[in-house]
Amino acid sequence: MISSSYSRLVVSVVLLSLIVWTQARKFTVLRLIPDTTAEVELLHSLLMNDVKLDFWKAPTEPGREVHVMMDELSKKRFISTIQSLNMTYSVMIGDVQKWGFLLR
Repeated sequence: MISSSYSRLVVSVVLLSLIVWTQARKFTVLRLIPDTTAEVELLHSLLMNDVKLDFWKAPTEPGREVHVMMDELSKKRFISTIQSLNMTYSVMIGDVQKWGFLLR
């Protein structure tokens, strides 16, 4: 017979997995405008190396908009990175799925 502690642990792990999976399913598009060549280079490096980021509008030069789609888990890491460099951003699309009918 399975102990109640073990059962609670299994249920907790399953619930935590569902929460993480659900969070990762929401996608956001952020708008950035890099001010310097160094910021453009950082964003370009992320474009080339981070498969969890989907650049809708790639970084080209300072002053040009960059659009990046990401899931919620990547968003936290990405925002932390750009804020540490004092880059500003705005949310262009808060939940891509809500706009899905326009993307088909």
